[in-house]
This record gives sequence, C-alpha cells and structure tokens, in this order.
Amino acid sequence: TTTPQVPAQEIEALAAIEALLQLPLDAPEAQTASLPKDAYRFLARVLAQWPLPSWGPALDLMRLMLLYPAVARHYAGTKSSHCNIVVKRCLCKAAGSADVPKGVRLRALFMIINVFAHACGVHKMMRPGGTADLIDACLDMLSVADATIRMSAAAVLFNISLYLPKVACLGTRHSAPAQALLLMARGPAVCM
Repeated sequence: TTTPQVPAQEIEALAAIEALLQLPLDAPEAQTASLPKDAYRFLARVLAQWPLPSWGPALDLMRLMLLYPAVARHYAGTKSSHCNIVVKRCLCKAAGSADVPKGVRLRALFMIINVFAHACGVHKMMRPGGTADLIDACLDMLSVADATIRMSAAAVLFNISLYLPKVACLGTRHSAPAQALLLMARGPAVCM
C-alpha cells in the first residue's frame, strides 16, 4: 500500500501553527503573532471532514491557539463560530454526545474554557442566545459519573457565570437553581 500524500498547503498550515505554539504566551511577539488563513482553513476542514472520534488533536491545537490574542480575535471575528460546531457535535445530548469518546469531549470542554482567555472570545461566546446550548450541556454533564468531565463542565459554567451579570443571554429557559448556580462565582476565568 502507498501512503497518501499530504498536500503542501496542509504541511505549511501545520508548520505555522507549530511556530505559533512555540512562542511563550508572555513574550511580546505572542501578543501580535498571527496565522495565515490556510491554518484556519485546515482546522475548519478537519472539523468538517474528519470523523468526530478523530477530532482530539485538532481540538487540542485549537485549545492552545485560543490563548494567543490574534487567534482569539480571528475566531471572534468570524461569522460562523467553531465553538458552536464543537458544542453541538461534542457536548449536546441532542447531537448524540453520549457517543462522543471521553477524550474528545474533554478536549472540547478544554477548548471552550480557553475561549474565555480574551475579551473578544468572551464577547463572541456570550452573545445573546449563544450560550443556552452550552449551559444546558454543561449542566447535564455535572451529573455524569466521570469526575474529570464534571470538573471541566463546572469550569465552563464558572467562566460563563463571570460574565452573566454583564450579558442578558439566559432568558427564562433555565430553572432558578441553574441560574443561581451560574451567578454564584466571582473571580478570574479558568484556562486549561
């Protein structure tokens, strides 16, 4: 059998992502470092074409990339949200999240947690109507047997709760106990 050729464009996209991730987050150049559009297109293709159980590495890359301000600004400025795709495919019960491998679900939660690392990500995530599915999914995960899933879902809810007083996105969809849970926390956002 022959090994399929990896397109040069994908190799270049991965090299650009690797170069970005080698920059220490506290380095001045990390504040302005950006990626070529092909790097973002590559990750979008992965989410569109790869089977869901294989998403783990791409979600890990996105989780780390979201800690860089330019990447967070890029994703915050896009019309369609990669976060919504990940939430719907990996976390929501309606999409069959029970069949999502634990590693992929955890990486999805870690990625969502890191969206809150920068104000632009918070703004994108907390737009009106943008958090209802995520809140429901995370509240459901608080009752699963796996402690790592529960703690990660709680971290997402904690990050959301930090911004709820500033954003009216809950409406009446959630029960009073759920709203109270989400409003309890105060402090810096959690990152993974």
